[in-house]
Amino acid sequence: MSEELYARIVGGGCSEAELKGKAAPQPLSAGCLSLMEEMSREVGFFYAYNLFEACPEEVPKRRMTAGATRPRSRARVAIDAATAASLIPLTATPLPAAPSPGDGDTGLGAPCLGSAMNDYFSLNATKAGLGIPLSNNFIVLDNGIGMNYTTDSAFVGFAYEKAIRAGKRVLIYEGDSDDCGLQTAPIEQIWVPFFGNGTGTWTPMGPLGTPASTPLGLPLTQPWRPFEVLPRGRRVQGGFSMAWNGGQVRFVSVRGAGHLLPLYRPAASFTMMSAFQADEPLPPPFYPPPPREQAARRTVS
Repeated sequence: MSEELYARIVGGGCSEAELKGKAAPQPLSAGCLSLMEEMSREVGFFYAYNLFEACPEEVPKRRMTAGATRPRSRARVAIDAATAASLIPLTATPLPAAPSPGDGDTGLGAPCLGSAMNDYFSLNATKAGLGIPLSNNFIVLDNGIGMNYTTDSAFVGFAYEKAIRAGKRVLIYEGDSDDCGLQTAPIEQIWVPFFGNGTGTWTPMGPLGTPASTPLGLPLTQPWRPFEVLPRGRRVQGGFSMAWNGGQVRFVSVRGAGHLLPLYRPAASFTMMSAFQADEPLPPPFYPPPPREQAARRTVS
């Protein structure tokens, strides 16, 4: 949105309670509602599960003009015989296609993954690995018939506390481009004080420090730091992490990922899960070389 409109919203147009959702389920005031409608017109379309997703399935493709050449962004990739044989059935399931990084765009944003998830879950190898009956059909469905998001607990800190007290290791992760209230800022603001010694911080259940949301007082043993993606030496930034109690509890934020984190950043997701399963710290970060070293590299090259 424009800076001018943003200044009006945070400068008193909407109260702090309205901006943070604390006033819910009360309706917005007339003035704040008017500003939200104006903001909607200025912002336009965005995909709540990934702010940088420019081409979700909900967006219709532009019609091809007569005589135009279709971009080659959906070219099929070669696969081996074992993978091809695991498709069920081969005549009904198309061969996996290469993800398109923006339909004819530069490819600098989130890729247009098309049917990548469906293709993956149609493989026998995938179903066998996850213990899914081979006869099952995978359907991408959200908010469909029979789904109910009724919340039976406003704050689930008790579940994490139970796991930690039992000696279990806990990993909380999110993609920083997820706009469903699950990106870094709100998640960090809730869980960092809860695992530590924070008080007065707002959670969906109210301030920390209530009988249902008492901070656990775990020692912070790894402050916020970046990590790189495996294999080491690729110099690809994965995201950021924190750890409490010697790594028993971890919080990981993956850069540039949406709601379905493994779909958008598979290598970063693999790095994160490999470290968690092996009970090892995430790979150390990398930093740009000092200016003198950069000059020396240019001279050598």
